Amino acid sequence: MRSRSPVVIVSLLGCFGLGCPPAAEQRPDPVPQLDTGPTKEPIPEVCDDAVLMAPLPADQTTYSRAFSRYARLEDKYKTKLQERDLRAAYDSLLSMGRLAMRRLRKPDVAIAHFGEARTLATQLGDQSKEADALLYTAQAQLRRTMYNDALLTVGQAQALYKKINMPIAEARAMALQGVAHYHLKNPQKAVALVGQAENTVHSVRSEERQTRMAQGRALMTIGSARNTLGEPKRAEDAFQEALAAFVASSDFREQAQALEEIAEIHEKAGNHEKAAAYFQECYSVWSKLGHFDGQADALLDLGDELFALGQKDLALNSYIKARALYEQVAQEGDSSAALGRMGKAYAALGQKAQAFASFFQALSLARASQRPTRLAAVLHDVSATYSTMGDYEHAVRCSQRAFQFWQELGEQDEAVRALTEVGDNYLKLGDLRGARDNYDRALGICRALMDLSCEAMLRKRLDQAH
Repeated sequence: MRSRSPVVIVSLLGCFGLGCPPAAEQRPDPVPQLDTGPTKEPIPEVCDDAVLMAPLPADQTTYSRAFSRYARLEDKYKTKLQERDLRAAYDSLLSMGRLAMRRLRKPDVAIAHFGEARTLATQLGDQSKEADALLYTAQAQLRRTMYNDALLTVGQAQALYKKINMPIAEARAMALQGVAHYHLKNPQKAVALVGQAENTVHSVRSEERQTRMAQGRALMTIGSARNTLGEPKRAEDAFQEALAAFVASSDFREQAQALEEIAEIHEKAGNHEKAAAYFQECYSVWSKLGHFDGQADALLDLGDELFALGQKDLALNSYIKARALYEQVAQEGDSSAALGRMGKAYAALGQKAQAFASFFQALSLARASQRPTRLAAVLHDVSATYSTMGDYEHAVRCSQRAFQFWQELGEQDEAVRALTEVGDNYLKLGDLRGARDNYDRALGICRALMDLSCEAMLRKRLDQAH
């Protein structure tokens, strides 16, 4: 399928509707560009702060401060359960599980919610809802690297879909089976299953809205599977098809998510202008829906692309606007992410005082909201800033602590990134052994994940460290 052009014309990015930043001479209290010479100012020791860097409680069971929408859904679920409105309770459980998995990065919590949802579906005698709960459970098990369990669960979902004649939903299950087989070191089986899933979706011809929505969701799962299999072009084709289906069915929420997936493919490939355009379109869709979380998330991503394009003023404006949106819905943990990015942008603009004030505030908010993922993400921004300033020892310490958080969370992709950052900074310090040790450790994780592109990247790093 031919790629759909993004709505925003990249050559006319302008100020992305964020309001153009003031000229440099109009900014309050401009600070000179950071000095890395011997007379530089003392650098705050963010990652040596014992309170900010202390482990978070392992038994955190409530996320009301982490994510207020989750708390509202939890209250709704309890109310509907008391009223014996099992269908509404089921829907609330699915929403809670998706939030726990996608935003809180708590796959274990998600698995528990999806399991409860399956129990309710069984009580209702609704096999399609039971299959959906199983499918979501399998997705969470994959995130948790429980590959054999995921294969068993998704097989149960597929059998139910087949029994009640839901071929498009069955295709989603096939694609997830492919991902599980890929992680279980059976790439041929994985490719065959994903291909079979795609053929099944394409074999269904219908302009009926519900069918188009189902096709779009199946294609989203297929696109994600293609990404996992290392096929970014075919992944984008699937996401573009999904986007077309969601446009035809006027499903705006799904449109935004498809645009985000397409943008992330371009981001990973280093096509920052295209990525920025798609994130801008994603922001526009969320704005039409009045969805503050979605708008803010898109603005963070857009800011990252603008930063990569060297448009640091516009990036800062995007981060500031994202922070304001998070604060409107009392999302302390997510506000910390915006503050972390603001710190990086302030530093790049030479405003060190504002940069480190933002970093300390970001880490404090992340801790207060019990969000280890946000702590780790902010530490990445702090590490990058220290490295830019030539303070590689502090950069190492920040990335090491970020790695520990990612490891505790089971987020192996992010753990690899943190270890790679540690190695890069050891290399800049001239410590070749330290660099090799961290690259080797990251390489071991990549091999376990069967991520060939990651392995290739780290082998290049190891060559540089010899």
